[in-house]
Amino acid sequence: MEDMKELVIAAMNHDAEAGEKLFEYLRVRFRRIAAKMLGLKRDVAVTESDLLQELNLRIWKMLQGELGFRDARHFLALAGQHLRWAALELLRRLPPRPMVSLDPGQYPAGTAGPVTPAERDDPHHPDRQEAWERFHQLIDQEGILDENERMVVTLRWYEGMKQRAIAELMQVSERTVKRYWHSAKKKLRQHVDLDLLR
Repeated sequence: MEDMKELVIAAMNHDAEAGEKLFEYLRVRFRRIAAKMLGLKRDVAVTESDLLQELNLRIWKMLQGELGFRDARHFLALAGQHLRWAALELLRRLPPRPMVSLDPGQYPAGTAGPVTPAERDDPHHPDRQEAWERFHQLIDQEGILDENERMVVTLRWYEGMKQRAIAELMQVSERTVKRYWHSAKKKLRQHVDLDLLR
């Protein structure tokens, strides 16, 4: 893929081809995020057309300058917020998993008893869905990550950028990027079980 910074700058300058490449890249990233959340091995086609349309509209408004941003870095930070919104909305649209006990006399009505290892791997299990929802919310929650940690998580996890590209965009060393990445994960682990997100 072309250098992300150059692609964003070109799209900001109303280069139609660059804009379409950026749209497609973010759509692909969202499909990969959806596949990860749903426990699938490959990209999935997101069928909620209204959700994709809203995501496209938000990105389009950014490119048109309606949602002001300062530069490529700021644009990608905002794009990451929109990807988090779409991911959260997708999770909320998943059908609820029925909680039915195999032994009604052992657990209170409406509960399924203790969570087994197999259930924890179930992409539709409430614990896993809740962990994904919590993860997306924590990124923007005040007092959890600092600005640099949030930026690294956004660029690496949501936009899928390599550490070298992140370092160039943020104008820091790769070692610094790694430090931000590890400190962000350490802070996030205090609030959510990241092992559930594998």
